[in-house]
Amino acid sequence: MTTLYDMIARRTPAEEKGLPHPEALHSIPSVLSAVEIVELLAAAPEAGLSQADIARRASVSASTCYRILRSLAVRGWVRKEGRGRWKLDGGGLSQVASALRGPAPAVDRARAVMQRVASQRGIGCKFSVRRGMRQVVAARAEPASQVQTTGPEGAEYPLVEGSSGAALLADLDDGAVSSVFASSGPSQTGIRFLRSALSAIRERGWCMRPRILDWPISALSAPVRDASGAVAGALTFVVPAAKAADPALAALLVKSAAECSPGPKPAGPAPGTQTSTPHTPDP
Repeated sequence: MTTLYDMIARRTPAEEKGLPHPEALHSIPSVLSAVEIVELLAAAPEAGLSQADIARRASVSASTCYRILRSLAVRGWVRKEGRGRWKLDGGGLSQVASALRGPAPAVDRARAVMQRVASQRGIGCKFSVRRGMRQVVAARAEPASQVQTTGPEGAEYPLVEGSSGAALLADLDDGAVSSVFASSGPSQTGIRFLRSALSAIRERGWCMRPRILDWPISALSAPVRDASGAVAGALTFVVPAAKAADPALAALLVKSAAECSPGPKPAGPAPGTQTSTPHTPDP
């Protein structure tokens, strides 16, 4: 496979005479290495690659490879799975791909699902996607007879904020989550809430923000996955706080998130079927 690094690094007639490659004069080696690593992972979408394999194939040191992978993970471009294998992550790359192929299919599916939930169950819904270090409301649906409780489409918030932020970061390990939190700027919910919410998602498939500021409403969120199983977005229900602990609501959320996604069902016990004490955000 010919990579961008190969094309830029290829010797030209000028170089044969001892002159530098014109493009090389203005290139940044670490950026070229990062691009090559992304391309290497793109060529192994199912199996992934170990860090040692990536370093060897990209001709970079182990420490440089580690720093590049961690940087890409913070932006949601790659993720580390079992047995130390690294893979591309659709969560961060989806915004790049959508610029080429148009609106993500997940948004269209989510819109249809949310409109049904809003009209039949009277629940305010929103679908959020990651855009760099921000989360963006890509679609929303509200019952006709209630005060609107979700942000308008296009509204942006810190990536780490609230239950939707936790759902968008569900594939990241603890180290990457800490790096994202440190880079994302201030948020209404702190790192303690974020870690607690991520733990809840890993355990049961969803998380809750029991109270949004001083309003008597709660937010429940679950990740929506793409065909590869990576997080493509977050589905959120906004409901009266008095009704948030209803197990049927959590079950509906998880079922609706699965309907938004063409990806495989999450492994483990059926999420949304068990309840626990709600996670309380930082003051």
